[in-house]
Amino acid sequence: MQADTSILQTKPHFKILDGLRGITALIVVAFRLQPMVVLGMIIGAALFYYSDSPKCPLIHTVPVWALIVIMLVGFTLLPVPPSMDIRGWDEMHPLNGPGWSLFYEYIANILYAIGVRKLSDKALSGLVFIFGLYLIYYTVTSASGDVMGGWTLSAEQLHIGFTRLLYPFFGGLLLSRIVVLSKYKNAFPISIALLVVVLVIPRLGGDDARWMNGLYESLVIVFVFPVIIYIGASGTQLNAFGDKACKFLGDIFYPMYITHFPLIYAYTGWLSRNPDADLTQNCIYGAATFVASIVVGFVSLKYFDEPVRAWMSKRKFSNSINCQGERWEHIIMKRNTKIMISLTVFMFVVAGFTYPSVKRLFHSNPELKVAKGTTKNSQQFQAAVANVISFPCAVILEPDSLKVKKLKAENPGDNFYTAADDWLYYIATSQHYLDSLKVRTIHRTSKGKLLFRATNGTNYSFNTDSVYWGVVLFNGKTKPVNADVTNIDVDYNRYMK
Repeated sequence: MQADTSILQTKPHFKILDGLRGITALIVVAFRLQPMVVLGMIIGAALFYYSDSPKCPLIHTVPVWALIVIMLVGFTLLPVPPSMDIRGWDEMHPLNGPGWSLFYEYIANILYAIGVRKLSDKALSGLVFIFGLYLIYYTVTSASGDVMGGWTLSAEQLHIGFTRLLYPFFGGLLLSRIVVLSKYKNAFPISIALLVVVLVIPRLGGDDARWMNGLYESLVIVFVFPVIIYIGASGTQLNAFGDKACKFLGDIFYPMYITHFPLIYAYTGWLSRNPDADLTQNCIYGAATFVASIVVGFVSLKYFDEPVRAWMSKRKFSNSINCQGERWEHIIMKRNTKIMISLTVFMFVVAGFTYPSVKRLFHSNPELKVAKGTTKNSQQFQAAVANVISFPCAVILEPDSLKVKKLKAENPGDNFYTAADDWLYYIATSQHYLDSLKVRTIHRTSKGKLLFRATNGTNYSFNTDSVYWGVVLFNGKTKPVNADVTNIDVDYNRYMK
């Protein structure tokens, strides 16, 4: 007698539920991240005009309406192209630079939602291996010898951003699946010690061997960081103080991360406007910025992030709300609406009051003036504002990656490396000589014009387009000179003294 197999059914597969699981993952991420994204952009807008300086060349030209538009776009975390940049740094989020990392985090979560979560452990291991190898290859062969970048909406920067994203994202997902945690009694101090060690090691290799630093950074990312995460996750329960400390640091991390950079912008602007400030002043302002970052992060956590997420969680998971719950929700909503309105009004007030002041500062400061008729989007304008130098110094010029490629094309094979080694040697020798005399030095890319302003008000320009490496001397009184780096002492004694 044969069994009737027609009644045997395979386990049903619900594709719609798969899709809903992916959507749920995205919603959870958005609920956690997005409220603080909005607050970070508001703080960035409120402090925007305070960072006006030669380091931020476009700020004093930006009207309030344009600031508000960029802020509203920033609320969505959508990146803006360099043509919409209002700071002069080509950031995809000009009001709050760290938004670039959340942009990639959202992309990672979209990848997870649309299919990465379905990959087998073997497939995931293969991707982790490939992405890890490519990360090592990129850092070792890149011109900079690191993985700095990813915050500009351009092909080159997106390449860096995705290189930084793919291995940690896929690697973390793989670790969460296959690793069995142990129990370490002193996991917290051990993981802290390892983290401090890998972060305090200075840049390796120098300009003539940047691959060494690239190799170090990539190996730390690929091997050391996963070990630190494993040890930290394997830690046993701490004492009461340790538990509270870990909880506090964990809670405040994201709010502080997404709100601290507007303060960094303001501090950078102050440094740029006060190049002659002494060490004590720099330390005071730096310490104040550090403390303010912690305070703003903590206040944001307690009075914005936690209440908003509590309200959103209540809205998300309550199917039926009784009167008491309805009253609670109303109170939370009302409270956070007031907070949002207050913050937005504060931004408008600060922006409205500071913009005219910044414009007056700009027009009264001859160091920031540019040729009449130039527009804020022109290369001449950006070069003029960014490169004005009004104090005695030596400007160390180095080529960018495009110039290096051009030089390689013009000098194939060993010719390029011989020439580059010679230039780097003479630049290093010149830097050492200038440091011995305590001459103030500035490092600039040899691209576009450097503008100088003498003490008598005379303006000078120096075109760096034809220069690869070099040293430009400026005594603050007369026309700057392109020094002979093979005899830097001769030109220095003749011109600077």
